[in-house]
Amino acid sequence: MLTRHGAATRPLLSIAIPTWNRRAILDDCLDGLAQALDRLAARWEIRRLVEVVVSDNASDDGTWERLGERVAAFPCPLRRYRHGTNLGAARNLISLLDRADGDYFLFIGDDDRLVEDGLDGLLAVLQRRRPNAVIQIDEPGARRIRWTDMAGACRWFDSYGNAYCGCIRLDLARQACARFALHHHIPDLVWPQTAFGFLGMHLAGGGRTVALVNWPIGTSPLWDRLNVASTGYFARSMCDLLEIAWLVERASGCGAGLDRLLAPRSRFLRHHLRGLARMALLGPCDRPALEHRLAHLRRRIGPRLLPLGWRVRAATCRPLSSLLWIAAALTRGEPPWAALRRLRSEQAEHGRRLAQRQQAGVRRGDQFSPAAADRT
Repeated sequence: MLTRHGAATRPLLSIAIPTWNRRAILDDCLDGLAQALDRLAARWEIRRLVEVVVSDNASDDGTWERLGERVAAFPCPLRRYRHGTNLGAARNLISLLDRADGDYFLFIGDDDRLVEDGLDGLLAVLQRRRPNAVIQIDEPGARRIRWTDMAGACRWFDSYGNAYCGCIRLDLARQACARFALHHHIPDLVWPQTAFGFLGMHLAGGGRTVALVNWPIGTSPLWDRLNVASTGYFARSMCDLLEIAWLVERASGCGAGLDRLLAPRSRFLRHHLRGLARMALLGPCDRPALEHRLAHLRRRIGPRLLPLGWRVRAATCRPLSSLLWIAAALTRGEPPWAALRRLRSEQAEHGRRLAQRQQAGVRRGDQFSPAAADRT
């Protein structure tokens, strides 16, 4: 029986890559992926088990043509799709759920790299253990697999949505999008993969069916060079993850994700508030967007958000943001004078990168550029 897209057998894993106007970067990503798959071909039937699906969000830099040149020689089925108009980054990603044929869905960015050993381990877990989801966790020690349920998986709620960190059964992701009408929320969310990932785990039912693996499945070597974040991005990312946690709690009755994000020592809050504070020093704050999203969340979450609202407002004030940034550095044991030296260095580097990109006319990806949020 043929799959929906004409394949004779259903692959085990669909590697999904959304892209827009990043031809050279996507080419490097596919080069690295092809090399890893070639080396794994000695141990796995790669052409049968893996497919790569790329969704081109109406690029005009030759991305579509270059993808066509790569199809025949790629070590596994490489399928490409192109939108006639730019749908935005979230819709582009969600469209890949309909394009994929595999049992499992793994999203990676066009600037990411999959690790050969990590992909080898992932294929072994998927084929032999058949989990509902796999989450890459940051946990030192010997390579191992632990099992948990959806509530336990919420400990990594804030990291699941990072590219290559979360792998979900494709049928569960599709069911989540249909049952919870995620298409109404997707256009405005930075992290759609977190929404359909955790809601998919909920639909799978109880039991310890989520595999936690402590080895790296992928890396993001170009993140710092390619993506210049802004206060607006950090604000949007923070508010959107809280929004998704609220959606999961409302749908499943499990509030572990929201509790995790709002915990007093939450890594999620530290990371985003540190980003807000640093960006407030480097440029004007996107107050209207931040206030709009906070007001929306207050209506949803209510009193649980009040402490967060105070902290976010503090981060939008330039003098207080300086103190917040230094306090964040002190929590890592860094002396204040060293923190200030590093801040000045990062300010200079940030300005240099912005100037280079403006001179080169490089278009930024939506995930890290709020100004392009409705285009990428």
